[in-house]
Amino acid sequence: MTFQALGVIGATAITAVTSQNTLGVQRVDVLSLPAVAAQIRSVIDDMGVQAVKTGMLATAEIIDHVISLAAAGHLPNLVVDPVLTASDGSALTDHEAWAGYLDLFKHAAVVTPNAAEAALLVRAAGAYEQDIGEQGVGDALERVAGRLHELSCGATVVVTGGDATTADVCTDIVRDASGVLRLSAPRVHTRNTHGTGCAFSAAITAYLATGCDRLEAVRRAKSYVSQAIAGAACWNIGSCEGHGPLDHLGFTALPAGSPLTAETS
Repeated sequence: MTFQALGVIGATAITAVTSQNTLGVQRVDVLSLPAVAAQIRSVIDDMGVQAVKTGMLATAEIIDHVISLAAAGHLPNLVVDPVLTASDGSALTDHEAWAGYLDLFKHAAVVTPNAAEAALLVRAAGAYEQDIGEQGVGDALERVAGRLHELSCGATVVVTGGDATTADVCTDIVRDASGVLRLSAPRVHTRNTHGTGCAFSAAITAYLATGCDRLEAVRRAKSYVSQAIAGAACWNIGSCEGHGPLDHLGFTALPAGSPLTAETS
C-alpha cells in the first residue's frame, strides 16, 4: 500500500507466512531458500528494479543469499529494515542470523533499525550498548547509529526513536558521512501503529526509486508515515487491546504539509 500511495509498483518475494492480527503474531512458517530465491530471480530478471527493500528475512541462509545478490549488483538502492522481532516481542528472525545483517548493511544504501534492533545489532558486533531508556535516549541513539554507520561501510543509518521514549516528540537519528541529523515530529497518541517501521522503509525505497537522494528520501518518508499515523489515529479495527493499521492510502483527509522538523549536528 505504501508503494502504491507513492506512485511505484511493488513486487514481493515472500520469505515467511505469518499468522497475525492486531494482538500479535501467532505463528510463523518460513519458506525454503529455493522458494525465496526463485521469487527474487523472477522479479529481477524481468521487472527493471529501481530500488529494493528487505523486511523479515527469517534465517541466516536467506540473509546470505540476499547478500550474494547485493554483492553481484542485482539489488540497487537497497534499503535494509532489520526486522528482528514483532511489535509484541515475538521473534521473527533466528538469533543466529542477527550478525548476518551486519554483512548485509555493507551493501545497503539505507538501513532503518528501530532503537531496540539497533542496540541488538551493535551487541551482535561485539560492542556492548546498554538498553536504551528514557534518560539520555537521544545520545544513546546517536551512539548506536554512529557505530552501525561505521560497520555498514557508508550506508545512511536511520535509527527510529518512536518506540524508545514516551515523549510528545518522536525523533529519528540519521547518521551518514556528513554527520548526524535529527528528524522530529509530534507524537500521535494512538494504538494504531501496526507496521510503522515497514511503511517507513517502504516509503524510503519508493522515494529512492523515483530519484530522490538518500536524505530527501528519508525526510519525505518521515512525513509520509507521520501523516499515515495521524490519519488512522481514531480508527477502530480489531481488538481494543491491539495495534491497528496505518492510513497508508490517505483515506482520512489531513491538512497539507507536515510538522516535521530537522536538526543537524
